[in-house]
Amino acid sequence: MNIAEVRERLTRIEAMSGDSEIAHMEQDKFLLDVLQAVADGAYAPEEIAVVALEVQNIKFTRWYA
Repeated sequence: MNIAEVRERLTRIEAMSGDSEIAHMEQDKFLLDVLQAVADGAYAPEEIAVVALEVQNIKFTRWYA
């Protein structure tokens, strides 16, 4: 996973923000994918983490049914 892929995933999550449950599930999957990429030795892990944390700025209610 690289910075471009992280930004692409953020864009997809933002597009889902009208459905809070789906967006929340995708956010959780995204954060796990980022952690796995860092654990696997992704290039520039600190930068990837900083950009990935922008997911918290996407407005939707975080909940599960």
